[in-house]
Amino acid sequence: MPARVWLAAAGLIASSLYAAAVGAVAREDLLFLSDDGQAYTLFTTLRSGLPARELYVPQARADEAPYLFFYPPETRARSLETGRILQFNGGDYALLGSRQFESHEITRQNDGSYRFRSWDGLTLGNGHFGKWNAPDPFEQFTYAWVIPSTIDILEYSSNRSGQWTREDNALVWTGRNVNDITFDIRFRVRPPRTITVTAEPVRGVRRDNAAAGERITLDTALLFSSGSHALTDQGRTTLQNLAAQLQNQPIESIVVEGHTDNQPLKPYLQEIYPSNWELSAMRATHVVRVLAEAGIDAARLEARAYGEQHPVADNKTEEGRAKNRRIELLVTRQTPAQSAEQSVAEKNLPATETPGAGQGGE
Repeated sequence: MPARVWLAAAGLIASSLYAAAVGAVAREDLLFLSDDGQAYTLFTTLRSGLPARELYVPQARADEAPYLFFYPPETRARSLETGRILQFNGGDYALLGSRQFESHEITRQNDGSYRFRSWDGLTLGNGHFGKWNAPDPFEQFTYAWVIPSTIDILEYSSNRSGQWTREDNALVWTGRNVNDITFDIRFRVRPPRTITVTAEPVRGVRRDNAAAGERITLDTALLFSSGSHALTDQGRTTLQNLAAQLQNQPIESIVVEGHTDNQPLKPYLQEIYPSNWELSAMRATHVVRVLAEAGIDAARLEARAYGEQHPVADNKTEEGRAKNRRIELLVTRQTPAQSAEQSVAEKNLPATETPGAGQGGE
């Protein structure tokens, strides 16, 4: 069972959606790369003024585990010979999920670098390929890689005219009135450093016991690069240490909460994280993923994003803002009655058609 992603008060999605003119389509694909460059977490949003939307998912992707998060949740699907069509009730949607790059997407070069190509070279029966929209082109399309410190970007290009921006840990491409878009990016993965994992207490971790369980607070300055969900080496070691301590305990559940201060993000960061909701969501989700990789049962993990909504100190001072930028883990050792949970699996969604819906493809 996959870890759950819980978005507080629907604020995460509400912050990124806006009313669009009928037929005008804007989409953002944000890829948060893993340290080895072979996997990523995808956050996709699309906005339009149309009454419904459809998204074509190739068969290779349709066979993967379901998305961690759908918006809107009332989503249907119908099968094709080459893949599936996801159908959304409304002109806007958002998807969040973790993926591995496919073999045709990533190839290792003779110099040890990697080349990413987003298109498999195939054209659909409707004449479209790559990142596409129908019946009209995208009014705006943004494609971004959020890059960990282990990866160096060497070259990048697209088959369509647009603007590339390289800022800190992000590579962003934005195009207007474009369609059938492909990307070609070459990067190098730095050799991993040897890290000694120890169970000793680590600076930046505070543990508080309560009747409902234990609340563990982690300083985001310890865990993450500034303005990013990318873990620092020390942050990854801290989480691995914590997982080692928790593995042998009778854990019922671990809720990972992401919190921020109330300061607006810098403009270039807003292309990746439209608001503090998104930043806190991606940080919490990344912590969940690392804990699961370190051996914690993923079925007992849950991520929650609160943004700036639950401060523990005054945001008027730097000291207070630093305390508010935090990750909290609520560790429950009690055993409540197990609630029935149903994952959003595409194979169980009813197959129906959506007349007049706008369409697009991955």
